[in-house]
Amino acid sequence: MSRSVPTEPWDLNLALLRLQPQALAWMVHRENGNGLPPFWEPRVRQAGGALSYVSQLTNFIAPSRPAPLRGGILADDMGLGKTLEASLPACLCSHACFPCLLGACQPQSLQLQRRQQQQQ
Repeated sequence: MSRSVPTEPWDLNLALLRLQPQALAWMVHRENGNGLPPFWEPRVRQAGGALSYVSQLTNFIAPSRPAPLRGGILADDMGLGKTLEASLPACLCSHACFPCLLGACQPQSLQLQRRQQQQQ
């Protein structure tokens, strides 16, 4: 019973389950998104006043935009491939020679190469 062990992430030959691409998209969005954290909203107190950010939970007012939240909880049922799902973003986005499925997490060197090609 000999099995070949992949030596590089792109050697994996897997078919994703129906919901795994959705989980991958969610994880990449959480890592690369720049939205406000949950329960924060922008607010201007008076016309022409400065923009501030208010926590809807604590009513704390921040003069500058709060940092976006990264990560999250992947809570699929047993047997649905959480280990694979959690490994995919690292496999897809850590190697310049493997194209990222979603385009948002490509290494900067690859993004720069593509911009240069588009300009030519």
